[in-house]
Amino acid sequence: MSDDHQYEPEHPSAERALELLKVIAQPVRMKILRTLVLGKPMRVSDVAAAIEEPANSVSYHLRQLDRVGIAHTTEPPDAHDNRETWWVIDNWTGLSITPSQIRALPGGDAVLAALDQVELTDSASLFSIARAEAAETAGTPALHADGIMLLTTQEARDLVDAVDDLLQKAFSVSYRHRKDGDKGVGRYDYRVVVMPALDPASSDAAATHQPD
Repeated sequence: MSDDHQYEPEHPSAERALELLKVIAQPVRMKILRTLVLGKPMRVSDVAAAIEEPANSVSYHLRQLDRVGIAHTTEPPDAHDNRETWWVIDNWTGLSITPSQIRALPGGDAVLAALDQVELTDSASLFSIARAEAAETAGTPALHADGIMLLTTQEARDLVDAVDDLLQKAFSVSYRHRKDGDKGVGRYDYRVVVMPALDPASSDAAATHQPD
């Protein structure tokens, strides 16, 4: 990972990406990932309370994330607090995948379909009225907008580069260099999607087309 792109997503091989997606494309594990991605060690009971899932279920899913190297156990922040296992995700920067390469592998289509469904569910919970009201109460900016922009290919690339530069600056002073309890520091969810828009008519035609 270069210094210029300290937080650039991982670019695994198709085989490794499929292995990771098989684990990630599950609703409870996605919730755990979103909770622990800040890099703060948490007990199983803390994670369970945060995502409103049974502790025994959370423990199982954490072990699955551990199996593929995403999460791992860690020493408790307080040396005397060893009554529960502590978990952390301290190096996750996301994934950059090539769908066509994954679809070419056995089980690839099913895994991508599962991931798509989990992402739809996760997006619905991310952009909720409750979150918008919480932002309003806290007096912090919040934005949820979907729309179409007419851009040339170069303009689209320039936009992605500009957003990437902005995120690099934000990450450089982010939670990775601050304590969760620092005065004035809050947690913010972010999600950026800049991709070609699909033509619904073309998508419907492709979905109903049967090969000869």
